Amino acid sequence: MMAQGVEADEALISAARQMFQGNRRRSERVCYYRTPQRRTDGSKHLQAGWITWGDTQDSIKLGKIMRGYIPLEQPFGYIRAKLRDEDPDAPFETYGHWGPLLAHPDGPREMPKEQVLAYHWYDANRLRASLRGQIPATLKGKGNMVLWPQLAGADLRIFACPECSDWRSLEAIFLARHLRVWHDYDRADIIAFGTQYGIDFATEINREGRVIQTFAFEDVPAEEFEPEPEVAGFTLDVARPERRGPGRPRKEP
Repeated sequence: MMAQGVEADEALISAARQMFQGNRRRSERVCYYRTPQRRTDGSKHLQAGWITWGDTQDSIKLGKIMRGYIPLEQPFGYIRAKLRDEDPDAPFETYGHWGPLLAHPDGPREMPKEQVLAYHWYDANRLRASLRGQIPATLKGKGNMVLWPQLAGADLRIFACPECSDWRSLEAIFLARHLRVWHDYDRADIIAFGTQYGIDFATEINREGRVIQTFAFEDVPAEEFEPEPEVAGFTLDVARPERRGPGRPRKEP
């Protein structure tokens, strides 16, 4: 069974190459955007602050801005292929779609810590797989670790699957689910696995109160609930037609 992490990276790289090279004119421009903290309905965005990319056509760009996305054209420019074959390779040709950002001196610091962890880019091999086999000089390393400034002082505990060559997670609960779904481990197998490798799945699963929550109501001073923060953006009022039965005259106010 191929490692799912590698498959996901390869699929993402293949889709990006097709988007930026195969089906796009060289004159078309794509830029990075920062994902908003909240969605238009006020709910928290699951990937708040993450960096993604999208077209810069006026209508598409305006739509993204209205939804709270922040264009990062300055200072990182555009993600596009070189205009002429004889031109020297730019960061996009060298590293792929993340090249213009990560090869920029200020680029690595722009990546949110949560996004670096989700992509497992603390691992040099995983980062190389996302950057066409190379790591830009803007990122330093030690051994197989990439020394992101966002991870300074962090102590990562990585849970790897013994059945896969490259599957990993930063949370034990996802390892347990992976073993159950993909490798048919039952509850006894997972508990035995945890005992063998010193993983207390019960404690890990209940971390941050996921299973057991405690509420103590004694001697708690009463406070008013804070209102939900307003979401910056545009408000569009739509006039709705008045409904009335067929042939009925409109009522005068």
